[in-house]
Order: sequence, then structure tokens, then C-alpha cells
Amino acid sequence: MLADPEVGRFLSTEGSMSREDSWRNLALFLGHQQIRGFSNFAGLEKDTGCFADRVGPWQPAGWPGLEVGWCLVKRFRGLGTPPRRHVRRWGSALTMEPLR
Repeated sequence: MLADPEVGRFLSTEGSMSREDSWRNLALFLGHQQIRGFSNFAGLEKDTGCFADRVGPWQPAGWPGLEVGWCLVKRFRGLGTPPRRHVRRWGSALTMEPLR
């Protein structure tokens, strides 16, 4: 997913990410989970179990508030309910405040 230049332009990266940069990005989310107690989830396609997206609450140091971040694998864009809607409900229940 992160090797797709179209995805990279939405993640403030310069084009696609290398395998090494993708690994660092995964480590970033694992660290966020350890520090904040929450992070992105891996979304799987129900019928096949294929990785479809990552989505979840996000608030790195210095960020103005809790928000929902997401990133979709290209072939899953435009299908079904946006995953962020489900995470927004989950995060709002967790924090008792609306998420952006």
C-alpha cells in the first residue's frame, strides 16, 4: 500500500515509500500504540482476509487533538462504508468527545 505513489501523496511523503521507509512507518504506529495506548488497526476484507486498509485514532506529540487517520489499498477505495466512520464511533466512546 505504501509503495503506491498515489497513496504517498496523501501521506505527506514524496511519492511511494521504499520497503525500509514502510518498515519505519509501521514502527511509528507501534510506538504510538505503546505511548498513547491506541493507534491504527489493520482492516481486512471480510470474504478473503486480504489487507484492505489501516485506520484508527491518531494523536502524535504536538498534535492539536485526537483524530481518525486512515489509508486504503487502492482496489478498496470507493467501496462500502468508510472505515473511519466506525473508528470515529469507537474513539468517541473511548474519549467521550467527538473525533475529527
